[in-house]
Amino acid sequence: MWGVWGVNYAQFVQEAKLLGVDKLVLHGTASRDAMQKAVEAGYLTSEYDNYTDILPAQSEERIDSNHDLLPDSAVLKADGERMTAWRTMEGLQYMKRCPALWLRAAQKVIPSALKAHPFLARFIDVTTAEGLYECYDAKHPLTRADKRACGQKLLAYVRSLGLVVGGEHGIWWAVPYLDYIEGMMSSYQFSWPAGHLIRPQSKEQRFTDPWGNQLPAWSEYEKWGIGHRYRIPLWELVFHDCVVSTWYWGDSSDWLLQVDPEITNRKDLFNILYGTIPLMWLDPQGAWNRDRQRFVRTYRLTSKLHEAVALYEMTSHEFLTPDRAVQRTRFADGTVCVVNFGEEPYTLKVNSRDIVLPRYGFWVKGPRIEQSRVLVNGETVTTVRADGYYFRETPSEWVFLRRIDSEQVRVEAFAKRSRVRIDLRSVVKGWDRRTMLVYYLSSLGERTGQSQYEWIDDGQIQLRVGTDWNSKSLYDILWGGHTRHPDIAVNLQVLTPNPAQGKPIAVKMRVRNGGFAPAQSVRLAIYADERIPAYRLWQGKISLDARAEQTLTLNLDSSRLDGTRILIAEATLGTDVKEIATGVNTSRAPVQIQRDLKRWDIRLTLRVEAGTIDRDDEVVVVPIENVLFTPESVRAYLLGEDGKLAGEIPVQCDRVDGRTEVVFVIPGRMPAGSVQRVALYGMRRAGAVLPPRAPHPWHAESAYIWRETYMLQLREGVPRNIAAANPDVYRRPIASGSALPPFGEPFISQLVFSSGKTGWVEEQSTRPAHVELLAHGPVRTIVRVSRELQGGVTYTKRYTFYPQYFDVEIETSTNEATYSRAFYRQEGNYEDSGGVKARVDGRGEAEGVMGATKEPRWYAVYSSRWAHACLALTPMDAIVYWDSSAMGGIGFSTSKMQGVRLRYVTLPGAESASFAEQWYRRSAQTARVVTEGN
Repeated sequence: MWGVWGVNYAQFVQEAKLLGVDKLVLHGTASRDAMQKAVEAGYLTSEYDNYTDILPAQSEERIDSNHDLLPDSAVLKADGERMTAWRTMEGLQYMKRCPALWLRAAQKVIPSALKAHPFLARFIDVTTAEGLYECYDAKHPLTRADKRACGQKLLAYVRSLGLVVGGEHGIWWAVPYLDYIEGMMSSYQFSWPAGHLIRPQSKEQRFTDPWGNQLPAWSEYEKWGIGHRYRIPLWELVFHDCVVSTWYWGDSSDWLLQVDPEITNRKDLFNILYGTIPLMWLDPQGAWNRDRQRFVRTYRLTSKLHEAVALYEMTSHEFLTPDRAVQRTRFADGTVCVVNFGEEPYTLKVNSRDIVLPRYGFWVKGPRIEQSRVLVNGETVTTVRADGYYFRETPSEWVFLRRIDSEQVRVEAFAKRSRVRIDLRSVVKGWDRRTMLVYYLSSLGERTGQSQYEWIDDGQIQLRVGTDWNSKSLYDILWGGHTRHPDIAVNLQVLTPNPAQGKPIAVKMRVRNGGFAPAQSVRLAIYADERIPAYRLWQGKISLDARAEQTLTLNLDSSRLDGTRILIAEATLGTDVKEIATGVNTSRAPVQIQRDLKRWDIRLTLRVEAGTIDRDDEVVVVPIENVLFTPESVRAYLLGEDGKLAGEIPVQCDRVDGRTEVVFVIPGRMPAGSVQRVALYGMRRAGAVLPPRAPHPWHAESAYIWRETYMLQLREGVPRNIAAANPDVYRRPIASGSALPPFGEPFISQLVFSSGKTGWVEEQSTRPAHVELLAHGPVRTIVRVSRELQGGVTYTKRYTFYPQYFDVEIETSTNEATYSRAFYRQEGNYEDSGGVKARVDGRGEAEGVMGATKEPRWYAVYSSRWAHACLALTPMDAIVYWDSSAMGGIGFSTSKMQGVRLRYVTLPGAESASFAEQWYRRSAQTARVVTEGN
């Protein structure tokens, strides 16, 4: 797997394991904790490395994988010229480090990498992909035989560190030192710059390499690169049981999904025929994000088979038809694989049975695995069977069963008729129907509640499921020891949904134990808005027998509540008690408390002046001195022309870093020159009322931000997966709805501190981020993030998240970086305040944008369904832009190291970048606020 940059590494590991991805090599770095979870999941954590292609190092201390002293460290050719190496599409030329110096560099780099991250593997690029050559430098002379020996010594050193070793392309002399090879499944008639990770957009698109040479046409790739007529697995016939083979990274199983999805089917078939593994990507264009069902299908059709035959010799390869469309391989353990590349069905004779293989059909039979894609009554049926493993796909249903242990089966299924029959006999030998329970699973594998099921006959049950991949159902089927535990579920019902403040709230609370063991001393509590002690309204305790329930009717005190609140009922057991599921131990119910403004003893009237520009959904920040009221008590109303209350508006009061500020939103349009009067209410007495409800709870361990026009995840202090409100349902003004709108797919993968020292695409930290919540309410959330990165670099960022935008204030220890750099997950149009335009699509590099606009005010990236702009609230020098495979890489550059301020605006789509200039002007001219009196 490539492309982990910017993804939620830990979440991917969790989701992949849930989908049955048991084994993989995961290239790329993340936090140490996230990578450790991958190790514990059974994955090989790996990292790209390359000791051949180098740029100049400033000193010997700066020598690393791709930097060395030049020209002295480069290969000297017989003609007295230094040997060149890799060249980027933008023309950046690398030099070729002499192989005599490879080991020295590796011994500097790899031990440090292993101290920083729990790597189990390492991928060494280029070394096994290039031919033999000589070096005529007297300081490090080499013959061709010496050059080969240098490669063997480098790979042997990496293996001596206890690492699984991978290499590029592959060559015979490296086999004793390599565990896997990326590229041996690929033939190299690429019609696109595969090494530069540029995806073609059509079969007709033509490319040149960095030296200006035109690459072959697509037809050459179809014939020689992926065609079945001329391929013979000579490498696998010799080395199958010695080293694992897969595809080239720019020719992966899913690389051409946009151009021709059929290519993935062909590659799956070659993997099946050769008993090899797929290679796939986690980037936005990869199958994991673009077509996860296809990702899962490819994994299940190829990896289980490879697990069965990996250690066995391929003993034969045959063409079974004159057109070579049907082929067969045999392995030393007796496994036979037959595949059909042809457009016409092929009838295979197996023990007097006729088995019909459709196009891309296959039939595999071995001592540890059976799998097939065959025609049954005119329908294509795909099946994979191994010990404790069963997968079946037809045009009308999809069923995947895995034996987790002798008393647990995991199910993934969907069917057009909303029901599937599960045959437990396909994965387990026995079960206990008397103690059997079926549980729904969340997308992260958490058991969320019991499901009903229908017992058909011995070992067969029927389950209700979703109707397609996106609505698929996940279940755990449990019995025996797994269900001999309590399982508490709680349900809360509000009987008086609209009481006056100070009047009791009548509720009914039903508590049930669905497990086959009693639940002693169940602790119950009801909270308002958040499950923290200060917000608790009631608590109690009960005990329940196995499979029993109890209902309580309660009256809750509403004196500290006003407006819309969410009541949360919770049931918990002792930490030493194991529950079957914990996902249903809370229940939520809304209640609307009629506010009694007579309880508020302070009123302040403000006059908000729009000034010379139009404003929409204006956020107003008012510094407060000589504070007389408690922050949690502040409420705000618009005033009509008659001075009467015209409607409540969102407001909060924050005390941050010694400053007190009231911040509120004026919904709708404020035309230029208009004035809006606002009444603020507050209380002198602390604790008399709870703060206004935030749009969502704050969870430090899983910090998400939901606002009216965007949502994001703040993971390890880095904003990730930024999504815009769905333009189909987005409502204005922003305060007109009580619930947040649904959001589209994320368009930004991450906003990172970016440099060569600390990581271009991901922040390489030396310790966990310090994330401090400073304020959280209905109008804004303020978070301070401090990080220590590689090379001793530190930064502090203060994020303030408002309804339509968020501000970032930055202080850092170096200016040799882009402080906040955006990498994208979706394509969009780019424009900046200097009029420079480009297309963010991951298929270029600098594209004439980098550094073109001096002292930029803003840049914008937009599409019809999302749009965002980054505004320079303090002066900037230029714009950084590098639209390669990580997509975008856009940010401002500045020499300032303190007081740097940015604003990120997010909207649900735009037709042009004009919104960016409008927002810049609006940010530069804030609304004027005048206090009228008390």
